[in-house]
Amino acid sequence: MQRSLRRTGDLRVTRLDAADFENDYAHHVYSGAGHIITLPYWPYESLSDDRFGGTPTANNRAAITAWPRTLDYFDQGLR
Repeated sequence: MQRSLRRTGDLRVTRLDAADFENDYAHHVYSGAGHIITLPYWPYESLSDDRFGGTPTANNRAAITAWPRTLDYFDQGLR
């Protein structure tokens, strides 16, 4: 499933590129993580279940890594 999600994300980026989409965008893939965004530093297990895939460890790492990127994205967009 991870490969399928990566291809789907890559396809979206390709389409945005082809359309000369004017806003910033990025597609990030976190190895072993599922398809969910959670709060950082909060136990993944308490926020969701197995429906979104990934391992608890990989999902926690992804949340911690993605959080600063998410804040930066909003900071840039709200200026």
